Amino acid sequence: MATTPTPSLFSGNDNENPQNFLREVERYIHTSRITDETTKVILFSMFISAGSQADIWWDSLTAAQTASWADVKTVFQAHWPAIVVAAKSKLDYQKELLMLRLKEEDVGERITVAGVSTWSHLHYHGRLQKLVQDAGVMGAPVFIHQVHEALPRII
Repeated sequence: MATTPTPSLFSGNDNENPQNFLREVERYIHTSRITDETTKVILFSMFISAGSQADIWWDSLTAAQTASWADVKTVFQAHWPAIVVAAKSKLDYQKELLMLRLKEEDVGERITVAGVSTWSHLHYHGRLQKLVQDAGVMGAPVFIHQVHEALPRII
């Protein structure tokens, strides 16, 4: 049986994503098959960094706020709400699509992407397809001329 990685300590700093911490704790609880509410709460408290802002917050909670795992999650998310993602718009993807370039000298070159060896032109093709999809112009001939003009002559 594989060991469950323990969650990182949480301090409540601006460079930490509180929702990732909460997910790590929940993953640990789930994969460790912990069902007891008191144990869940105790485990959560053990992953808070001593002397940190999160520790000060934890020590200020009432017994009612730490009575159950659901209560702890509620007060945690109220104090550290989810970071709002600034999602790309279709226009952002369209701009990125038009900026995507493959240099002629890069065609046929081996590159490593996410630890996998591949060809630069195949990686470019995959990125191009993804941007076309994300830009919402899959069936629209609008960008064909502009993208075609940016291709290396060899292609």
